[in-house]
Amino acid sequence: MCSVNDMMIHELGLTPPDDDDSPVKNGLVTFTAFIVCGIVPLLVYMCVDVHSASGETNFYISIGMTAAALFILGALKSLASYISWWKSGLSIMVLGCIAAASATAYPHSLSGC
Repeated sequence: MCSVNDMMIHELGLTPPDDDDSPVKNGLVTFTAFIVCGIVPLLVYMCVDVHSASGETNFYISIGMTAAALFILGALKSLASYISWWKSGLSIMVLGCIAAASATAYPHSLSGC
């Protein structure tokens, strides 16, 4: 009979939690990662003179920075799993890009209604 830990390790590539893991610490790490990675798309607008470059250029720079941040976040996630850093990074980056494209495309699909 397979245990939950066996399924986590072999099917999902995750390491089982340690007995000394703290939910508060895990929550603070998740919150910090959310704040740090969530501000990345805005950095170009906060640090660059908006009038010196076109809005479209800033938008594409923001997309590139966000994709890089998602890749780095996925690569760091590999520290808690048995998946290689580049596969984990690529997976998170692709999922993030699909989510962003879906969130952008959905309102446009409704505009014809």
